Amino acid sequence: AEGFEAVDTGELESIVDKIIEENPNEAQRLRDGDQKLTGFFVGKAMAATGGNADGKAVTALLRQKLS
Repeated sequence: AEGFEAVDTGELESIVDKIIEENPNEAQRLRDGDQKLTGFFVGKAMAATGGNADGKAVTALLRQKLS
C-alpha cells in the first residue's frame, strides 16, 4: 500500500548490524550525537534492501543499538 515491500525485522536488524560493523567511525559519531549520520545509515540500509527498508524502523534500530 505504501509503495514498498517491508523487510522482515530480523533481516533488517542483521543489515543494520552489518552497516554499523562496516562503518565504525560513523557509528561512533552517531553515538556521540551527530544526528546527521542517521540519514547516512538509513541510506545504506535502503541501498542494501533495494529501497525496501522502512526508514523509521532503521532509525529505531540504530537508536536501540547505538544507545
